Order: sequence, then structure tokens, then C-alpha cells
Amino acid sequence: MLQNKIYLAAVALLVGFTSQAQTMKLAAVIDSITASHPVVKMYDNEIRAMDEAAKGARSWMPPQLGFGQFMTPYDARL
Repeated sequence: MLQNKIYLAAVALLVGFTSQAQTMKLAAVIDSITASHPVVKMYDNEIRAMDEAAKGARSWMPPQLGFGQFMTPYDARL
């Protein structure tokens, strides 16, 4: 039983020392998250929609013509 534990420990150490972990720089991680994360895309689209709505808010309303008592706060027929 002790021999099996020694073999298991030797294999674990061998695998641990021979395998190389993938390393990425922080800027690369942030760029990949910015490019592919759905929540970030959702907020980007929401910001773009607000910007476009703000551009449309600068346009003037079309001219309106009205007359009569339809704008009075009470019923004028009584």
C-alpha cells in the first residue's frame, strides 16, 4: 500500500513539473473579455442606443396647427 502511494506521488510530481500553464498578460485578458463577453456587448449596445436617441432628440418637432377648445381642462359643452 505504501508503494502505491509513493508511485502516485511520483506521478503527480512528474506531471506537475513537466506541464506548462498557459500565461496571458492582463491586457490580453481584458481585451478578450471586452471583445467577447455578452454583458459587455449588451452595455455597449445600450450606450450606442442612448447616443442615437440623443442625436434624434435634437431634431425639431413638425409644425402643428390647432384651434378650438380641445386644450381646455374642462368639458366646455356643459
